[in-house]
Amino acid sequence: MLLAIRSTSERDIDEKDQGNLTASFIAAAYGNDQSLAALVDWGANIHFERSQPLYNDILPHQDPLNVSSYIFQWGYNLANIASQNGHVNVIKVLLKHRINICHENSIGLNSFHLASEHGHTSILRIFISTSKCNWKISFQSSLYLASKNGHLNVVAYLLSLNAVDKCVHCSDTMYWIPKGKVRLQSNFPYQKMPNWYFKNFVLKEDTQLFFCQSALDIAVQNRHFDIVKILANETVNALKCINARGMTPLITAAAFEHDDIVLYFLQARYSLNDTCREMQKSRFNIDNNEQSGDRLCVKGLSFWHMLAIYASEKLWRSS
Repeated sequence: MLLAIRSTSERDIDEKDQGNLTASFIAAAYGNDQSLAALVDWGANIHFERSQPLYNDILPHQDPLNVSSYIFQWGYNLANIASQNGHVNVIKVLLKHRINICHENSIGLNSFHLASEHGHTSILRIFISTSKCNWKISFQSSLYLASKNGHLNVVAYLLSLNAVDKCVHCSDTMYWIPKGKVRLQSNFPYQKMPNWYFKNFVLKEDTQLFFCQSALDIAVQNRHFDIVKILANETVNALKCINARGMTPLITAAAFEHDDIVLYFLQARYSLNDTCREMQKSRFNIDNNEQSGDRLCVKGLSFWHMLAIYASEKLWRSS
């Protein structure tokens, strides 16, 4: 590999393939730290970034966030892809060469988010040991992403850093979308459209904000039992936070028929006086590309009402 690199002119070292990828990006993506180091030493551009979104490349049946993260990696730099794929030695090489480790990809995730989302605690430890970025501002969203995907190791590590699972502000407006712009996931067309059609669209990883979910709530919804226990037992917790469905985590457990989690809440003697609150109906339009809206609270229904609707006979016998 080193011989091939040395026989290449500096002008060609960043030549792109059919997917517009440089050799250094591919080395970072596949975890070949030795090839990456040799490429960089020979003049490869360590600051290469993948192109910004071309929404016309998304097919109507595809999840825009999934396409952005796992097909095109829009806006990713070398640190982003290495963090997502868990390549510790690549991260060490990149830090040595002073890459912009704070860089965010096109959907607003930095390398700390990506390592958390994919369960790479060892990379998080490296980031925390550097002072190049203020990672604390990424703690809450990272806690959510790790809880969503069931990465107990990351959740425990973030909590050891004093990350706090907080309630997420819920209102009728999408306050995080810039004025004059439109959220892509809520308005994605059902047929191919020209690129000019998308000029005012915004694609961000905003699931937590859109559904007003705490890390505890998404852990309950996705049935990550061990994460539920560790988050619920925190001194400051999100047990009383209300999501866009109008539910607390306790009611979410009942509505999604997660009997084991409901039973845990019952046996742990947490407060059971939760009631359904006003839900954000606009967030659950069945015609858009969002989560199913079939499990919603009716304002005023109690936890026990929701349990009566959804609980299995097995749960009633166990409680």
